[in-house]
Amino acid sequence: MESFSIIHRSFVEGYGSEPYAIAWVALPEQAGLRTMSNIVDCNIEDIAIGAAVTLCFEQRGDFGDIPQFTLTSNNQED
Repeated sequence: MESFSIIHRSFVEGYGSEPYAIAWVALPEQAGLRTMSNIVDCNIEDIAIGAAVTLCFEQRGDFGDIPQFTLTSNNQED
């Protein structure tokens, strides 16, 4: 994760509950390949620049499966 922002007030009605995080994520598949996406299923306080993230998908009504990311540490078993 190269950068992120915590959104406290959404301008898109019904988009989700606030606060939520969006991030600029560098993808390892290709140098220079980046995407803007939500960071989901984690504590906002745990999000940090440089954190490893894992791709996940969220069903969003008529939009279908939306690619999003979660912190990699959330996917590891203790």
